[in-house]
Amino acid sequence: MRKIVYACLCVAAAAMFLTSCGGTPSGGEDPQSSAAASVTRSDQEDGEETKEFDSTRMLSADSREFCGIYLKAGDPSYRIEVKPGGRRNRNQLSFTVSRSFKDHFGSETLHFCQMFPDFSRKEWMSFDLTDQASEGNRLSCGFQATWNEEELWIEFQGRSDGLEDGAVGRYYPEDCYVMPEAFFRPLNWADLWGLAEEDMRILRNQFYAAHGRAFADEGLQTYFENQPWYRPDAASSSGIGGEEPADFDETVFSGVEKRNIEFLLEMEKMLSEKENPQTASDELLQGLRDEYEMRSQTPYYQKIKDSMAGNSLPRSEILVEISADPEDFEDYGVFYTAPGRISLPVTVSPADYEAVMKNGQEAEITVNGLTEETAVMKISDNIDFGECRLYYEGEDEPDYYFITYEPYSGNYHLWQNSADTLFQPVYEGDIFILKGAQEEYVNYFPLPLSSHPEGPYALRNISPDGEFSGDDYGGNYPVFDSRGYLKALYYAGD
Repeated sequence: MRKIVYACLCVAAAAMFLTSCGGTPSGGEDPQSSAAASVTRSDQEDGEETKEFDSTRMLSADSREFCGIYLKAGDPSYRIEVKPGGRRNRNQLSFTVSRSFKDHFGSETLHFCQMFPDFSRKEWMSFDLTDQASEGNRLSCGFQATWNEEELWIEFQGRSDGLEDGAVGRYYPEDCYVMPEAFFRPLNWADLWGLAEEDMRILRNQFYAAHGRAFADEGLQTYFENQPWYRPDAASSSGIGGEEPADFDETVFSGVEKRNIEFLLEMEKMLSEKENPQTASDELLQGLRDEYEMRSQTPYYQKIKDSMAGNSLPRSEILVEISADPEDFEDYGVFYTAPGRISLPVTVSPADYEAVMKNGQEAEITVNGLTEETAVMKISDNIDFGECRLYYEGEDEPDYYFITYEPYSGNYHLWQNSADTLFQPVYEGDIFILKGAQEEYVNYFPLPLSSHPEGPYALRNISPDGEFSGDDYGGNYPVFDSRGYLKALYYAGD
């Protein structure tokens, strides 16, 4: 599972991040970062790998509010992910510029830089950064950020031959879009709870608008012209086609976008084909929306909320296992419940990490959140097997693990050389599942539904009448709504 985590995070939509398109980071300086408006050469070189590590040196709240995923205006296949720096650069921001693959899951990292942010002004710019994605080449490139009460954006600029031309431009927070995760993952019925039929139409046409299409429908054209990211001239300037609707070339869409457009068209058609479409569909949807809004928060929500990323894939793995026995399901209208278990990665705090890895001491860490079972962590005596050892109670021989840093929490996770994350159960009981939720293997995301395989981990509905009920449902990248109800369960493999 460990191998695919970075790719998943780069694609996620993660919708982590600013609470709205108009979100504004609060003013004031980061007391532990540079007050300069630009990053100097010495700042960058020192920031890459400082010799002395201080676990208390963390990114300020101002800087954390700026973290998130930003999509390029006119071409959402390019994105910038802003997140806290690495283990030795915790008081910096890291910027990853990537491009999603069209026909298979994942993204390609184009540029990666780190810098000290400055929030003492409503604008900052950094140039001449070391591009760590291209073997440390120093490019004449930088990021300019501007925010006010109305909008926030990042401009990726550059003057070097080594830059990806398509990546240069202005990027907006993904929260400026309707259901931004639709660019990254397939939608299902569970994603549509609470939406009106017109919302679905806006969502479907947003794929076209994001790539610069103009609209003959005056209402759609007016709506998208009011969106800060809309670039109606993007199609003509990129050679895709003209600005007129008839000239738009749909080959710009990724496999995920094509699949979601097809799905939304099918849902709109199904609602409009009722005996009295204008009345029946509106009444049906309104009743379902009311029922949806009356749901209470799930009992496990507080345990998982820090790992969640809005309506996108989580920031780190969450292992969810659910019984597939039809007799275990209870029907509550817009959702089911079924017994299951939720597990989170075993966590090593910065203090425990330093005690073991820097000072050669021992640390006791929790390996089971339900039983409070612990294990003793020691530094490894054989780096080929792992960076640390865990001694479980009653066992003489240790298990070896490698260590990875999780930038949002500042903690560490453990994984073995088979690339399996070490999980600990934190909840057992009923899992709340929105009707229409599906289980799927992430590598199948871009495939059209007509050629999609079926079965466990391929694609199946999470319901009491699923065709493949013999195998329990499971996945390590779930999508929950804001109250903890499961919308999708993805398996990213080992």
